Amino acid sequence: MANWVNQIITIYTEDKDRLQTIRKHLKTKDSNEELLHFDLNNLVKMPEELKGINCMKTSENGKLLDIYYKEEDAKPFMDWEQMIKGQNQRVNTDDMMKRLKEIQIDEVTIKRYKKEFGSAYWYDWCNENWGTKWNAWATNVKEEDIISTSQAPSLFMLIYEIETAWSPPFGCMPNFFKFIEAHDCTAKWVCNPDKYIQDLTDAEEEDVSALIVRSYGEATAVKQEFLAKHKAMMDTFN
Repeated sequence: MANWVNQIITIYTEDKDRLQTIRKHLKTKDSNEELLHFDLNNLVKMPEELKGINCMKTSENGKLLDIYYKEEDAKPFMDWEQMIKGQNQRVNTDDMMKRLKEIQIDEVTIKRYKKEFGSAYWYDWCNENWGTKWNAWATNVKEEDIISTSQAPSLFMLIYEIETAWSPPFGCMPNFFKFIEAHDCTAKWVCNPDKYIQDLTDAEEEDVSALIVRSYGEATAVKQEFLAKHKAMMDTFN
């Protein structure tokens, strides 16, 4: 479960063709052939080796242990969809942990992942690099035009309405604005008021307002500030 943070991202340009270039850059079909209109992997790419790796925390002889495993290898005895359907059936956790240890990824590989990628599985990597645990979900994508007048040229807009889990993807914002500005466009990323933003900004509830980012410089500053606070908050749960 997650709290979803609503965001509106508006891209502005005087050349409408540039919007198609941006659309093409941001969208991807995932492994299930589902179209992702705002794929965070196109801004900060998750390492292929970490996809499908999960971690189960346990304790043994008073010590906390992380068991890393490939989800595909655990499917025969750890199919979450089937476990949810049969939720009235008791899960034998001892047997599950025993089988996970049998298929766990070796320590040398885990150390290599941590050295190369900073994390050993997708969940930690996403939080540390995107600032959110899952990819973005685009709830609406549209284009709007402001036709030229004698005082101003035409302005074309590409608008994304997205949701991300628990927090905006602060780690992706600098690369987004870098790409936008490289194509002679401007943008505005609006993160609607949310308790998570309130916690990160140490603001009183009545003082919380939308967080608005308008440039690469602003995005870089926001990334450094918010991801540091995000990591501190996540560490309290570990």
